[in-house]
Amino acid sequence: MLLVCALAAASAPGAVVVAYIAEATDGALAGQSSDARLTGAVVTRGADLVPVDDFAGFFDSSGWSTSSVFPGVESGRRLSVSFEVDPAFLWIPGSLQIAYQDAGSAESARRLDLRHSGDGFQSSLFVDTSINAFPGPNDINFIDLSGLDPLSGTVEFRLYGYGALSAAGVFGLANDPALDLDGTPHALILTGDLVVIPEPRLWVLCMALLSFACLLRRNG
Repeated sequence: MLLVCALAAASAPGAVVVAYIAEATDGALAGQSSDARLTGAVVTRGADLVPVDDFAGFFDSSGWSTSSVFPGVESGRRLSVSFEVDPAFLWIPGSLQIAYQDAGSAESARRLDLRHSGDGFQSSLFVDTSINAFPGPNDINFIDLSGLDPLSGTVEFRLYGYGALSAAGVFGLANDPALDLDGTPHALILTGDLVVIPEPRLWVLCMALLSFACLLRRNG
């Protein structure tokens, strides 16, 4: 019986990818999804970050906090990655691959903290305290997200930066050949799966079958 419910909940799975190419722009950074059920993929700057357009190919910003203390989940000193999940589906996270760089001579954020909307940005998914200083190579990280619960609605990941040696330091996402998709370097790639949300009546049936199975076991 449990197998029936599990199959119902996991019907129509499909691996999906949301990928972002970094560009020097004052606007939002649009991403592309491999599945039409994920829409509105963008990267945006927090309100306290200032865009910098001097480094072609990067999604840059300055204004990172020089404090060594985490600035709080409502801080505007962050980059936000978000997309919308079709209401009939759940997105099951798989992984996040990201490339970024301290892109200016003034040292930028020395500490990065990745959080997500699934728990209201309360817990860290990944912390980086060894960021390459300019003009070092891109920092490339693979982050396993498979332990997260399925997500619905607006899915958002926030990359908070603080501990900067200079608030004027330039930090941003960077395209890198290591994050190659079809011959094109990307700055950020999210992978996961989509599963259908069962109709309420199906959940009721599953619970009834489970209760009946438990009753038979007790009386057996």
